[in-house]
Amino acid sequence: AGAGDLTRDQGAFVPDVARLEVPPGKYRMEVSAKDRMSGKMGTYRQDIEVSGYGKGPVRLSGLELAWQVEKGQEGDKFTKQGLRVVPLPTRTFRKGQNIFGYYEVYNLKPDASDLTSHSVEYTIRTESGGILSKVLPNLVGKRPEVSVSQARAGTQEAEYRYIELDLKGLSPGKGTLTVTVKDLNSGQAVQRELGFTMTE
Repeated sequence: AGAGDLTRDQGAFVPDVARLEVPPGKYRMEVSAKDRMSGKMGTYRQDIEVSGYGKGPVRLSGLELAWQVEKGQEGDKFTKQGLRVVPLPTRTFRKGQNIFGYYEVYNLKPDASDLTSHSVEYTIRTESGGILSKVLPNLVGKRPEVSVSQARAGTQEAEYRYIELDLKGLSPGKGTLTVTVKDLNSGQAVQRELGFTMTE
């Protein structure tokens, strides 16, 4: 399976990664897989809008839920921008399993000293109002929504970031991770959301 068993459920794994470079626009992605033992075929379809990331306002890539993020390895299919990001395509994981959120920030504006500065806010929401006691390190709460902010500085107009999510205190069910990035030099902000499901 290459990446191994990602969800601890039998048969759940990442078989491969396909990279396609396409111009900005709307696309329909379709992936089909065949079980060689049973002969059954499964197909997954998703409509995708590919944004442009050229010069302009600050941009945030789509969020990727990952089973594992670590230092990249040259020639490894899961490595990008120096990080090995093994995706969790089902967006479903078991209680007690830490997961990662990966994202990329583009078009950060340098100041007069060629330094970039931006803040990132992570917010976890639950659909059922479940208890969030250990959503992020050193964060305690008993509300259906918890947020934490971080400030970052650098020298690059693009940043490649991830956060490890400790969700041990989250009740099983559906939730949403929201990442909000604000360019502190330009004042521009951008936001993305990603849904996930935790099972027992």
